Amino acid sequence: MFSLHEATRRGLFRLAFVLLAVIPTAGLASWTAVRHMPGYVDAFEATIAERTGLDTSLKAIDHLRPGEMRLVQLELRDPETGLLIARAERVTLTQTADLIALDLEDAKLESGGLANAWHALDRRLRRQGGNLPHGQLRITASSLTTHAAEQPLVLHAVEAHLDSSAVETKLELTFSTNDANDADKVTLHVDRDRRTNPPTFRFELIAEEDPLPCALAEPLWSAAPWFGPQAEFRGRVKSVEGTNADWITTIRGRFSKVDVRNAIEAHFPHSMRGSAEVLLEEASLENERLVAARGTITAGPGHIALSLIDSSWRSLRLLFGGQTTEEGKIIGLPELIHYDSLACHFDVDGTGIHLTPLPNAPLLKDKEGRDAGYPLLTDGPLPLLAIPIQYQRQPVTVLVKALVPPTADKLPADDRAAWLLRALPAPQQARRPPG
Repeated sequence: MFSLHEATRRGLFRLAFVLLAVIPTAGLASWTAVRHMPGYVDAFEATIAERTGLDTSLKAIDHLRPGEMRLVQLELRDPETGLLIARAERVTLTQTADLIALDLEDAKLESGGLANAWHALDRRLRRQGGNLPHGQLRITASSLTTHAAEQPLVLHAVEAHLDSSAVETKLELTFSTNDANDADKVTLHVDRDRRTNPPTFRFELIAEEDPLPCALAEPLWSAAPWFGPQAEFRGRVKSVEGTNADWITTIRGRFSKVDVRNAIEAHFPHSMRGSAEVLLEEASLENERLVAARGTITAGPGHIALSLIDSSWRSLRLLFGGQTTEEGKIIGLPELIHYDSLACHFDVDGTGIHLTPLPNAPLLKDKEGRDAGYPLLTDGPLPLLAIPIQYQRQPVTVLVKALVPPTADKLPADDRAAWLLRALPAPQQARRPPG
């Protein structure tokens, strides 16, 4: 054994104290000071902004464990307008080499935020304002409060996954509109493929079980407000952007809780009220123009204006079940008429529109007892309008005449008619049978 000099022992104790206490404490203090410096928060704001394409602001950052942080008061804004799109009181951030994961708590999309978020994403996928960094971004939220038809709407089990590479960017968004149903979510796929020339944009919406409020689609489809604030959709929508920046869209599914009053009275000089359901076997659109549609419509009970019955009877060449004068003027009915049911199968394209009765429709007889047609619009046992038994395909323009009666038999009668002519299938010559 040997003993150290007193001065040596003191020196060793001091060195140990510096190495084991002073330096770690100073390092921790310095690290803590750096974390609270504005530049440290700015760096994380820049990272999130780079991945999302949105201006980002944070109030503070708390480190929970290595690679995991708590962000306080996250706000995302449109980089062009500065409008607030979304905010969350608390966000848990997990970061690896190629993944940033954000789990939002108390998350909200501001009024109009859904439209702004979609437009910002569209610009980002088209690389307007800079390329997306390669890697993955995952955003989750147990609930997200947004707005549809100016009413609050809570989406549940929200998960968005953005995967970007040099040749392709993919987004998958899933959510549920029902807190009790987490198995069958609404799913949105968006794909920007740069391996084609020009790049291809694809969009697919799947809502086969969980209903999608139609009001949520307003940022993507200008016709969505026509269905009314309570309307829902179940089905599939596929859309592809063509080489000339034209969007080709196909829709298969069911629209329920459609507000007929919102669709008719808000746009045309007629009144019609009631709830409707539209089953689309298939519909195709090119941009905002309908190319073809086939399906069934059922509506009622409700009320319909005499003017709409009159214009539909004459323009669509239907049968009228009420009384008329020798000159063909409808008599004996009020201006607003109650109806129990409207039901038919429809097939419309550029060659015209064809109406057929539903399978269970009864066959109507005329005054002489001959087969006449099938009920289209009824009030109890009275068929207000009926489809003739030998109904012929009618030109698309008859729909315009029915909804917007022409002035002096000229089309378009006004801006509403002109809009319909742009929205309905472009008239084309009917196909001749072979031979």
